[in-house]
Amino acid sequence: MKNKQLLQNFNITRTDSRLTIEWSNREIPKSGCLSVFMALFWLIWTPVTLFVTCLLFFGDGPKLFFVIWLLFGYLGVLLIPIWWSLRWARESVEFNQKSYKHRLIGYPKWFQRDWEIEQLTLIHYGHYDDEESFPMLSVIKGKTRDIIACWASPDITYELFKVIKAFLESNQFDVSVVDENKDQVRETRDNKTMHA
Repeated sequence: MKNKQLLQNFNITRTDSRLTIEWSNREIPKSGCLSVFMALFWLIWTPVTLFVTCLLFFGDGPKLFFVIWLLFGYLGVLLIPIWWSLRWARESVEFNQKSYKHRLIGYPKWFQRDWEIEQLTLIHYGHYDDEESFPMLSVIKGKTRDIIACWASPDITYELFKVIKAFLESNQFDVSVVDENKDQVRETRDNKTMHA
């Protein structure tokens, strides 16, 4: 029952060969950690970028370094608010026999993912390459990572992961699936058994 309540704002359509999940980030419980982190990061990043701009024009120092730093600095100043706006976006994820698609309705094409299913190397839930980050649901193609429902609370993304995993397994998709959450529970149980 609790699982259904967590996913009540998600429209999940499943057939024998296709899984489609649609939702509005405006309507789902959000991860407070990501929201606070992004706001604080932008509030620090922007003044530092402006300070380096002043150093470029009025200070002494390595001008080439300042120019290179400012390329990334202003890119961050502009892109962080665009990413923040995804908190209110409508999203759609689809898995079928040929492709994986992640659409952000009303956003530029470079926000979209349209990968062939054979290119996917991993579907992962957990702390991907960083134990200090909060757990996320990721689809990985080579070295490229796509995060599904990144603004949703971790318990919601875990339920989405279980839906996707069940679909992939029942349709025998040739994609590796890693449930780090389950592995951590197993490790904790093993440690308790060893210490008992």
